[in-house]
Amino acid sequence: MKVLIIDDETNIREMLTVALQTMGHETASVDSGFVAVKKLEEETFEVAFLDLRLGREDGLDVLKKLLLADSRLSVIVFTAFASIDTAVEAMKRGAAD
Repeated sequence: MKVLIIDDETNIREMLTVALQTMGHETASVDSGFVAVKKLEEETFEVAFLDLRLGREDGLDVLKKLLLADSRLSVIVFTAFASIDTAVEAMKRGAAD
């Protein structure tokens, strides 16, 4: 599976990359929603892991842009700042999980 990792924290991107590659997945990682959308214009991914807080960017806004760029993309939103409200909102906006 080809996976795009979107997180502004280098250590999180590296940890997810190692974990997913160990499981046999092909990965690419970026540090912003802007770069993620550009990456989707260049390559096709099956899954994206999206941090809810990307510096100055709101992950929920990025979610919408990702799905506009590729409606077949499954997006998994993750965060250290979870709440039921943000989880529900992410699902309403099209997150797979």
